[in-house]
Amino acid sequence: MVQEHPRSGLLQGAEPYLRWRANHKDTVPDVATALSAALDEWDAAQRSGIATGQTAAV
Repeated sequence: MVQEHPRSGLLQGAEPYLRWRANHKDTVPDVATALSAALDEWDAAQRSGIATGQTAAV
């Protein structure tokens, strides 16, 4: 489920799993691309201080 809704998963603490899944050799390319995009948004939010415990629209 977290692969289908990575932004929700990130807010719930699934970042390590999503990073692993995005880079795993057996991950379907479209899924890996979607996960990488969500992780890039998450990283940008972390750098800007948006996702510091607040519910952020990432």
